[in-house]
Amino acid sequence: MLAGALVALRRAGPSDPWALSTPLGLYAGWLTAASAVSLGLLAAGYGLIGGTTAALVALALALAVGLATLRARPSLAYAAALAWAFIGVAIRNWGDLTTLTALAAVAAAGVLAVAGVLHFSYRSRTEI
Repeated sequence: MLAGALVALRRAGPSDPWALSTPLGLYAGWLTAASAVSLGLLAAGYGLIGGTTAALVALALALAVGLATLRARPSLAYAAALAWAFIGVAIRNWGDLTTLTALAAVAAAGVLAVAGVLHFSYRSRTEI
């Protein structure tokens, strides 16, 4: 599902963003986070790695895929969905796992900042 959503987002044109690229961005962003979390849960559930380590690996995986996707196709909707998921991770672990909470919050802020810069630099390149 994630691969299909990322391909569709990359192919979505700028002709009608509210009907095509914005919903695809939200969907692909949420699937990026959900896929990483499910892989982390799977690894921890089977005892391959500890729960905290699995959460950190999942966070890093989601961040890496997210930044690569944003570099290939800047999308504020994609970044918003991914940041929303990171904020959810931070809130869920508030007070329990301070390292994970801090990294999730920093990841959310970083994704939004990178998306903003890439989006506006992409727009300025295409308007010339």
